[in-house]
Amino acid sequence: MERYRTLDGQSLELANLTPSERSYLDLCVSAYEHHVAWATFSQLVEGRENPLLDANAGRITPGVMNHPLYQTVRDLEDRLGVEQGCLTANAGDDPTLQPYTDHVHVSAKDGTAHGPLHRVAGH
Repeated sequence: MERYRTLDGQSLELANLTPSERSYLDLCVSAYEHHVAWATFSQLVEGRENPLLDANAGRITPGVMNHPLYQTVRDLEDRLGVEQGCLTANAGDDPTLQPYTDHVHVSAKDGTAHGPLHRVAGH
């Protein structure tokens, strides 16, 4: 996978990941495709298995947040949360968009920022 499309249609370039980042992404994609529990996947995203967090002593810095690997795995986390009823999608998000594609058409944005997804009561 060289490109990833987020819930809100943004395209993330993944061609320049390091071998350890690529291995971690493969682990996350496999977990996503096997529909692991959202809470378990969240721990994978925010834990020291994430090479970006491991390199930053477990801290989520602005550099980590802006990295396409982190954005990709967070989007997978959000997709699982929506699928499992733990999160609600933001207005304008489309959980049916195919996330793995090397040919992405991104529509023009209206300039508004999308906030974090919201937990559903009980999850």
